Amino acid sequence: MDDKTQQEIVTCVVESILSQQSVIDSVQGVDDVSNEKKAVSKLDKHLRIIEEQLEKAKDPSTYETYDFSESAADKKIKLFTARKKGTKHVLEKTPCQDYCLATSVNGCTILADADGVSSCEHSDVGSKLACDAVVKTVAMASKSCRSEATLIERLMSVSFREKLVSIWIKLVMEEVGKKNIQSSAEQLKEFSKYGSTIMFAVITDNWIVAGNLGDGQILVFNDSYGVKLRVHAPKDSSRVRCLANERCAREDFQIEKYPRNLFNGVLLSTDGMYESLDKGTHFYDYAIQMRHRFFDRTSPEPYQAFCYKETGEPYKDFSAMRTQDDCSVALAFVDSSVEVDYDKVEQCILNHAQAAFLRRQNADCMLFYVKHDSGYADAVVSPLCGGIEKELLKTAEVEDALDAWCDDKYSYALYRNQQAWTLEFMQCTGMLRIDKTRPYESGQMIMNLLVQLSELNKELSGKGLCLNLSALFNISFDGRKLYVKREALSKDTTQASRVYTEIIDRCFSHVLGILECSENKQPLFDIGYIDRGRKYFMSGNLSDKELGQLIRDNRTTRIKNTSSYNWQLNGGERIQPGESVELISNLSFSVLDDKDNRIQEYSYTSKENL
Repeated sequence: MDDKTQQEIVTCVVESILSQQSVIDSVQGVDDVSNEKKAVSKLDKHLRIIEEQLEKAKDPSTYETYDFSESAADKKIKLFTARKKGTKHVLEKTPCQDYCLATSVNGCTILADADGVSSCEHSDVGSKLACDAVVKTVAMASKSCRSEATLIERLMSVSFREKLVSIWIKLVMEEVGKKNIQSSAEQLKEFSKYGSTIMFAVITDNWIVAGNLGDGQILVFNDSYGVKLRVHAPKDSSRVRCLANERCAREDFQIEKYPRNLFNGVLLSTDGMYESLDKGTHFYDYAIQMRHRFFDRTSPEPYQAFCYKETGEPYKDFSAMRTQDDCSVALAFVDSSVEVDYDKVEQCILNHAQAAFLRRQNADCMLFYVKHDSGYADAVVSPLCGGIEKELLKTAEVEDALDAWCDDKYSYALYRNQQAWTLEFMQCTGMLRIDKTRPYESGQMIMNLLVQLSELNKELSGKGLCLNLSALFNISFDGRKLYVKREALSKDTTQASRVYTEIIDRCFSHVLGILECSENKQPLFDIGYIDRGRKYFMSGNLSDKELGQLIRDNRTTRIKNTSSYNWQLNGGERIQPGESVELISNLSFSVLDDKDNRIQEYSYTSKENL
């Protein structure tokens, strides 16, 4: 082949390739345009769906509840409640299991929001009765209390929660009674079908008391910040944390009080809405948007209860697009300003850190989560009151501040973020409940924490100090020892006993006391509203043998001998297997073998006498 012919062939091949590439490019260009048109079409369709949902959300008739009101107890308080059946329940033609209400009784404004447990057949009724129980219980408490201070103390007490649960049980059993079920076992089975969570907020002249059992969330907020009541925990079955759980009043309720001069808004939301907004500041942003939509009459936004606008995103109906669950909210807004200049406080922290986020607040102090040169840290802000200098304690480690300063109103301290759990976190997340998979280990941890707190309280008392309520989030525990921030301590001992009792009741209301045998100790737990509790085992080399079981008899807690041995009390009285004795502090007994020899000796100390 000569050079000319070869060149002609090469030229021909090249032209052919170029021609093919041209076609490819042309086709590719067509595809790009087509894909772009498809994307635009898809976006247009998505936006049309959003617009349609927003239009539907404007219609109050599409909601199960949609109610504006003004508190009869305080004209400054505006109220809104809404609930909507989830898309799943609409398709299945089943009832809405959420219920909410807002009302006033005896000078108190009440919000209540409940979520019926989805696996419980009659939970729609159970959730309504839960809200009714809140109103009835608050009405009884407010009627019997002569002062606001006494009422707040009552609302914060274990007895209030127990009364709430007992009223709910009574209301449910009245419903069960209508079904003419004769067998007590069948009645109990029917009763369990009414399971529901409950959230409530009671607003008095100077306080907001918020309580939560189960999923969902309560937010107290102002123009600057919001504080969530519930500290997050791994997702439990709702049956674990609901009113149908016999130990719910003492184990799982989280309750807090907030001064009205710090917060002028309260939002309650079941998990249908909240779980779409639990990250970052979304829940707070939603609360502010809700307030503007429902109470700021100059706002042009439509009054869609479950709509939310994220930054850079179109306005969306989250109840239609983010969840299939029922949604409900209860909102109160107080037309008043707050006394704390949060912008000034935040700027004072940012002079020493890169970012700050308010996590907890009560009447004693504020706790911010901050980004610092040394990593993430806690910034504690407390009123100037002479302060507590670094204390040396035998019963706890007092944390060293990374940095500390003051302005004209507050003292500030930065603390390294501890690899330990706060008391509040442990209570809220169920860490202070007995773990059925490891009952002994979890019981020992709970008992050790309680004993160490008791010892800390005694040591502080000897130094003329005491704990304040911020100890709930300013004391932490790593499983072995306590860590204390100095802001958890107070020099004002006039309320020391009351405050310590409240802390212990918040964290250990389900603990009755401690049963000791030689060096072996084990905590005894309240059995709730049933008549039988868990069984306890003997100590030492007899740990595989049953010792006793807590029972309730005529409202009295007793310990029943479930062992194969006789017990002998201090006075000589014998408790044979199957018999019981009242559980009182300083109860002691010996375990006798078949020859009446003492093989073990036990003594019981109530929580109050530790």
